[in-house]
Amino acid sequence: MSDSRELEAPPSSWGARILRRLAPGAYAARRRAELEVRQADFAHRTWGEVERSFGRGGFQGASKEHGSSAWSPGGSDADGDLLDDLPALRERTRDLARNDPQVGGLLEGWVDGILGTGLVPQPDLDLDELQITREEARRYARAIHHIVMRRFWPRVDSANLLTFGEFQALTLYSVFENGEALYVMRPQAERKPYSTRVACYEPDQLMDPTDWSGPPYLMRDGVELSDAGEHVAYHIRRAHPGNVQAGELAQQSVRVPAVDGSGRPLVVHAYRHRRIGQSRGIPRLHAAVRTFRNLQQYVDAELVGAKVAAAFALFITTQDPQGMAAAAAAASNRTGKREEFIKPGSIRYLGPGEKVETGNPGRANPNFKAFLEAGQRVGYGAVRMPYEVASCDFSKTTYTSGRMALILCQAGYQIWQNWVGLDICQPIYERLLEEAFLLGELRVPKFLERFHAWTRARWQGPARPYVDPEKEIGASVTAIENCLGTIADECAARNQYWEDVLEQRALEEARKRELKIPAAAPKGTPPGAPPGSAQDGEDQPQPEEVPSAEA
Repeated sequence: MSDSRELEAPPSSWGARILRRLAPGAYAARRRAELEVRQADFAHRTWGEVERSFGRGGFQGASKEHGSSAWSPGGSDADGDLLDDLPALRERTRDLARNDPQVGGLLEGWVDGILGTGLVPQPDLDLDELQITREEARRYARAIHHIVMRRFWPRVDSANLLTFGEFQALTLYSVFENGEALYVMRPQAERKPYSTRVACYEPDQLMDPTDWSGPPYLMRDGVELSDAGEHVAYHIRRAHPGNVQAGELAQQSVRVPAVDGSGRPLVVHAYRHRRIGQSRGIPRLHAAVRTFRNLQQYVDAELVGAKVAAAFALFITTQDPQGMAAAAAAASNRTGKREEFIKPGSIRYLGPGEKVETGNPGRANPNFKAFLEAGQRVGYGAVRMPYEVASCDFSKTTYTSGRMALILCQAGYQIWQNWVGLDICQPIYERLLEEAFLLGELRVPKFLERFHAWTRARWQGPARPYVDPEKEIGASVTAIENCLGTIADECAARNQYWEDVLEQRALEEARKRELKIPAAAPKGTPPGAPPGSAQDGEDQPQPEEVPSAEA
């Protein structure tokens, strides 16, 4: 804390000493004013030290010191912070996905890891709620599985182009690049075997209508809200606003209600909510757009520098200025500017008075690989992808670290699988089963009265890869034997339906008996021993103990 004796410091300048001798009154008034200023400054500095000592304003992240004085991002609600920047975020993310191999590979690996060939529904029927027997539940589940996988899966969109798996991948691509997926239920009676179809739209087509006359706060970038914040309708442009060939269609909007008359979803607008009141989705790469853009430019600069360093050229001086003028004219572009290129092994002619000056590109850069890897780790971390998985580089990993990377990745995949299944696939699944029931193909009791019970399902993703198959399969067997897991759970982790597995196993075992193929010996059986015999007399019946005479 500052010393209070500085308030009584004597006059230090020669002018103050002369004034004190010649005009004591004026000197005293000046001295009082100086003391008041010193007191105010002393109090200000003392209070600042007290605040720091007692921790007032305890969030250092809000401090204006240490270069943070210009960091004032402002604050608004979720849509206020997002909607103005959303078009640029979408366009930049899509550009990176198209042209940056790092982001392109990340996107492909992310979608493939979550979906594989597509999430598959496994009916989750509650016997007590539906009042059915286990055998009936099994029969109904098989019928539902046949309807979805055999009859509906091949084509699901209104353009008749996409399988159900391809549709899921398309929506997840849109979530990564645009932050959201948008599709509308569009039944088509001429489609067989089911009229259930979906029409996919780019999120760019969801825009404010030009003729909106309601309150501005109830229209958020094409999403019409109720007073309670519910999404009641969507205003979708007939064509993409960037389609110059569409003409006036790109300016015409169609209002589509969020639900139909029966309360079923008519429009599915799927995105991850990060803030209260958020009306649109945020691109998955939003926090790493600048990082990947800078890395892309850095890699391009390094490649250009390496190409220049690798190019070897010969330069020849000539005394023919007319010939050089003609060559220069031939090497000029339409604006008359001369273009020069250096190619590996090229021979260049110089005119009189011309000379060559080259810079030293300093390539190859010994820090290139380390710097690029550090930047990639930052970018991949922004989307919660381990570097080893995103880059497909396991050269520096051990068994433990590699397995941990895969486990972390699988945990993230599972979260997204649940989200895609419930938010994107489930509405289509419910529509399909309702239509199958109305057509008489799904014959179940009280379907409409217990609609949600009949349409409940678990959406299963691709099989989990093995790192060490022997250990992991052994762990699964141990878990089942000790009632810590079920065959259904383990089959689901392998993207298999447990009843299909058991039925196929029963067929195989029956066929083996027909062909008189001996059963496989259990683990631990010594070579040459018949199947079922144990090693070292284990589990062999022991002779009864003969009681002694004393007993």
